[in-house]
Amino acid sequence: MGTQTKGFCKYCGKEYTRSGMLRHLEACKERKSKLAMETGKRKCKYCPVTDGFWGKPSKNMNFRLKDVVDVGDSISYEYDFGSTTELMLSIHSRREGEKKNNEIIILSRNNPPKILCSNCEQNEAKWVDPEGYYEDLPFWCDKCLDEENRDEEEEGYERQFLLPICNSPRMGICGYEGSDSYPERFEPDKR
Repeated sequence: MGTQTKGFCKYCGKEYTRSGMLRHLEACKERKSKLAMETGKRKCKYCPVTDGFWGKPSKNMNFRLKDVVDVGDSISYEYDFGSTTELMLSIHSRREGEKKNNEIIILSRNNPPKILCSNCEQNEAKWVDPEGYYEDLPFWCDKCLDEENRDEEEEGYERQFLLPICNSPRMGICGYEGSDSYPERFEPDKR
């Protein structure tokens, strides 16, 4: 079984596992206080209608999310057909609140995983080689890369194909190098 990742609560800064975070977000006093100040309803203009489960595809995507999904539902979302990343979204709870400037608020995010170099299995990896997945050597530390490239005619040849390790299921896929909008390490409002 893999290592269970953890993340920080946006509101109070406490660290939990995924299942612990779901329970915590329901009980977090700082979150409840912030939400108590908000009123109104959220509206989702972009709920995907992609398969027969939802019935006949709609020509109008202007639906309230609460009318499309309910607590306990799971939604499959496929990103980038061709080099597809499939995400499963689960609805664990719901609340009514005020929509603010189409702003997305991340409540929590997993901490970046510590990945060891596939070559030495000792140092923390800094790079991912997308083609290395096929050879069971996808992750590289700087030290092993320097040793591997020492005999190469063209210095840095291998490095031009490498991508930085990032905190995303898209790491190493289709040239993805991480987000410019969100930091690799989640910073809660309080710590």
